[in-house]
Amino acid sequence: MAWAQDVTTVSNPTIRTLKQRMKSRFAMLKPYFEKGVLKEANNGYVSIGDTGKMNLKEKRDLKTLVDAENKDRKTLYQEVAAALNIDPAQTDKVAAIFAKEWQKSLP
Repeated sequence: MAWAQDVTTVSNPTIRTLKQRMKSRFAMLKPYFEKGVLKEANNGYVSIGDTGKMNLKEKRDLKTLVDAENKDRKTLYQEVAAALNIDPAQTDKVAAIFAKEWQKSLP
């Protein structure tokens, strides 16, 4: 994986747009990460943990946020793979590299 170090730094207009949208959304996700309701999974996607103390509207709103985040992440991983001429079958490896970076940045 000679391309591993380039995965988080490669850029093009689509990648920049995706990262900006994700950065804006993180402000809404952060409190849930801090409470332990959300987790950065090793596969590069956000997972929802225990929502037992949340009402139905909060759960629905959170699911909508997480679905949007994970959709953008999937597109980001595909775009990064394409930009680096990585076989689409290796997209899960791109996601795993991002997962490690995002796990480091959480409180």
